[in-house]
Amino acid sequence: MESLGAPKEIIDELTKVKSFGVFPQNWPVVVWFTQVCDLMRYRTDGACLGLDLPQIESDAKLSERCFTSAHYNGLRIMSKAAARALNKVNDD
Repeated sequence: MESLGAPKEIIDELTKVKSFGVFPQNWPVVVWFTQVCDLMRYRTDGACLGLDLPQIESDAKLSERCFTSAHYNGLRIMSKAAARALNKVNDD
């Protein structure tokens, strides 16, 4: 960023580590999402559609993942939130 002329204060703000808490009951969903976030679907115009659920199902079966319906619902919620955040960035 510096080589492109970004001011130091902007670089510092963008590279600052931001921490957040996760409720213990949500931790398995966060871990699952980080392991499958590369399975997002995108339209040809770059808009994110969320996780590719058939791929998620295949991945869960092939990896013998144990999960509950609450975990699955949490994963869908995270997927929708991630898609909204990515699309907001794309709209700006």
